[in-house]
Amino acid sequence: MLVNYIMELATVRPAPEGGLGSTHLILAFIEPLTETIPGSDDDEWLSMSMLEWRDASEEERDALRRTLGRDGKPVKIMASIGGSRARHDKAKWPDWDPVEMGNRAAQYVLDLGLDGIDIDLEGWSKWAAGREVMKQKWIIDERGPSFMKKLTLAIREKFDAAIQSMKAMQDEENGGKVCCYTISLFSS
Repeated sequence: MLVNYIMELATVRPAPEGGLGSTHLILAFIEPLTETIPGSDDDEWLSMSMLEWRDASEEERDALRRTLGRDGKPVKIMASIGGSRARHDKAKWPDWDPVEMGNRAAQYVLDLGLDGIDIDLEGWSKWAAGREVMKQKWIIDERGPSFMKKLTLAIREKFDAAIQSMKAMQDEENGGKVCCYTISLFSS
């Protein structure tokens, strides 16, 4: 697996001869920097290469997938939610319902025809005291599922429902195959 993180699509170069491209690209960013979770018609969370992807035509998107892949396989393109500007100690998202936040992030991915999401909600390792304890509480909470677990489960459920819907449509149309979405978790 070879993963590249992309800030601007203009900086991306085609894979060199011999199939040395990427298996996955992660576009920056879905940034939860608003006061509330945006509605379904609101792209306020999209920034950088995510905005470029939104504005690209289907032909441009397909060409990008093909030219950046490897061994004749198109690259999988994912969105990253978070980034350093969306640190939990400087943003409102830690106060939101993680299920609603996960549903909105997953809907961006589905609406933009991407292959998955990278959860890159940062900031806890910037705290001077109790770094490891604070970091782990985002994933494991003795009082029940933590914010990150609820967020991840909401995204997974949204993707699973989309896969089932796509399978049903493709089976009816042409017996096509739908695979899966990817969720990765990054912590810093």
